[in-house]
Amino acid sequence: MGVGDIRMVRMVTVQLEDGAKLQCGSPAELAIHPGDQCIIEDRHIAEFGRVLQIEERADTEIPRG
Repeated sequence: MGVGDIRMVRMVTVQLEDGAKLQCGSPAELAIHPGDQCIIEDRHIAEFGRVLQIEERADTEIPRG
């Protein structure tokens, strides 16, 4: 990447089976769509959910931690 280039990443909102919502990052090359079922890891526990929303953001806007 050159100076001034902004890397875009995807922020995905997932609704878990219990109704809780989590946000996670997703690589651009991963083919996912709203409504897809997925498994994500939350605090070393595999959770089953469904993709609610996918949003493109500049890498600097993604929360860390």
